[in-house]
Amino acid sequence: MALEEFWPYIQFDIWRNNVNNEEAANIALQVAAGQVSDPCGNGKLVSSETVAAGSEITDVGLEAVAGDGGPRQPFSIRWSDGNLLDDGCVFTGGSYAPDRSSGLIAGTLTCNNGIRMDCFRPVDNLAKNCKGTSVSNCGKLGKDCDDYWQLIASCRI
Repeated sequence: MALEEFWPYIQFDIWRNNVNNEEAANIALQVAAGQVSDPCGNGKLVSSETVAAGSEITDVGLEAVAGDGGPRQPFSIRWSDGNLLDDGCVFTGGSYAPDRSSGLIAGTLTCNNGIRMDCFRPVDNLAKNCKGTSVSNCGKLGKDCDDYWQLIASCRI
């Protein structure tokens, strides 16, 4: 017997936020499905994982600081009314690759109570700087800019 469940109402977007020239974070935002999240203004921050600026690690929830072996920082998925759908969730990112030849799968979202799904690499990474500065000279994953944001993955539940 096969069981298939479909929840078309929830979306998680995984963003890279380059805080300054040395430190960045992978950020999970929960938004309504189909909504283009704007890290400068909407979306509910559910977890983050600190990485070095320019790092190709795209995980969220596996560690508070990537590579230090420290505590996990999993997040929960909530319905729009605030009720819990699943908890203990982490996003395990695949290798960062900004071109289409690398495939559509950006990583996997897994949770305690059975949610396990592939998340997709966006066609448009929506790179932006919340201060309005041009992002054309920011480098890979915003390495050379402050307050830089880039969409890494989108997970629709």
